[in-house]
Amino acid sequence: MGFVDKNIRKPDDIKGKTVAITPADSMTQIWPLFLKKTGLKEGDFTTVAGDGQTKLNAVINGQADLLLGYVMDQSMKIKDATGKDVYPIKFADYGINMVSSGMVANSDYVKANTDLVKRFMSATTKAVEAAEKDPKAAAQSILDANPKGGKIDTLTQGFRADGSAVSHAGNQGQAAVPGDRPEHDRHGQSDGRVWRPRSQGQG
Repeated sequence: MGFVDKNIRKPDDIKGKTVAITPADSMTQIWPLFLKKTGLKEGDFTTVAGDGQTKLNAVINGQADLLLGYVMDQSMKIKDATGKDVYPIKFADYGINMVSSGMVANSDYVKANTDLVKRFMSATTKAVEAAEKDPKAAAQSILDANPKGGKIDTLTQGFRADGSAVSHAGNQGQAAVPGDRPEHDRHGQSDGRVWRPRSQGQG
């Protein structure tokens, strides 16, 4: 993602540009697959590396044209700092549908505490759905808990972007925890047929 005025809107636009990365983070693990899918090569662009804040600063200060990051996170931080809009090139638009953020639990614990896990996931699902339904209220709840958590407008925009990603068709499938979920429920679901081949380095 980079500033809108950089006009980087498709993979081919990355050629000749400078990309800021954080070595060994989740984005750089997916990056080689994105290059393969889009036909880009390492020699098509320049890479600069640093920690998360350094990566943000590189784009903000013009030392890099774009960075690898999350639509609902880094793009919001850049806009808060500069007031300028950011345009993301999304991995999912190029056939890379991955598990992003999620809950991980020990399988033995889940079997032994099925009811507790169901109730926990139900509460989490309700919270996600409420945030998707009213992003501004969700953003305000963050600021109520942490007044320095950001700006209401960009936080709201981040929730809207996050809700759009969660609603992606690739997230529809079997419920993570068996239960009486409506088949149309988008949240708490992940179709292994979509992400498992990619997690194994295929596709």
